[in-house]
Amino acid sequence: DGPLSQHEKAVATALRQSQEISVTATMDAEIDLSLISPGIRTAQERGVMLSLLHLAIKALGNTLPHFPRLASFHDRSKVYRYRELDVAFAVKAFSGNLYAPVIRAVDQLDVEQIARACYSAAVEANHGHMELKDLEGACFTVSHLPLNPIIRFVALPNQFQSAILAIAAERRSTKWVDGVATPAPVAAMTLTYDHTLCDGMYAAEFMQRL
Repeated sequence: DGPLSQHEKAVATALRQSQEISVTATMDAEIDLSLISPGIRTAQERGVMLSLLHLAIKALGNTLPHFPRLASFHDRSKVYRYRELDVAFAVKAFSGNLYAPVIRAVDQLDVEQIARACYSAAVEANHGHMELKDLEGACFTVSHLPLNPIIRFVALPNQFQSAILAIAAERRSTKWVDGVATPAPVAAMTLTYDHTLCDGMYAAEFMQRL
């Protein structure tokens, strides 16, 4: 088919450099969406293009301040921590290119503001209007693949980040309510993190709080 495009080469180089300095591990957690999905539908009925991605970004804004090692990276035995909670999210543009636009100061935005910012960024990516300033400076990244039958996937941390959160599609499961088996919507979250900066207990406490 020919050589890689410049965009593909840039993505591959950044991911390779990230992997060369990191010792990555992964951890899964399951979210019960019973209380979350109705709220999403209500917001959508009001015209807000809300999704689990936007709630996850808002939750990260509340959670990352308590787990600074996941908003840091290391280089040449020194640890660097981000001052701002800027979070990127993965977008596959119509062109086929993969982008990670950054939503700034997510700890200062409400979930509807985050939804609007994500929508605007996705539109810009699809029109090929992404500039370098729109893709730089994130302390953390989220990748959401709401496609059945995907139940779990592992994402790779971006360059100058120590962690990334992958959120798979919603699926039906069963939980016990007052001794009765009850259908429940769930989704899997998978955290990929740099074990150099934090151990499994730190990652587990982060996932629990998130």
